[in-house]
Amino acid sequence: MESELRRIEEVVAEVVSEMDYLRSREMKLRDTNESTNERVKWFAIGTMGVLVALGGWQVVYLRAYFRFVTLQTLCLVR
Repeated sequence: MESELRRIEEVVAEVVSEMDYLRSREMKLRDTNESTNERVKWFAIGTMGVLVALGGWQVVYLRAYFRFVTLQTLCLVR
């Protein structure tokens, strides 16, 4: 009877140890996940900023280009 209780106590201790390990592992994985999500968010915001800036630059560049081409064409026609 006493040996059976010791075996059960060892099994319970092992289960508690395993649960502590899993809890700490879950906390590490959650921290990693939150950190990764934060990086992805800032990467997406940065990408959108770059795309908006590039679009604005293209508008400015193409306006200047077509004004130049139009002026050049007008000068050649005269």
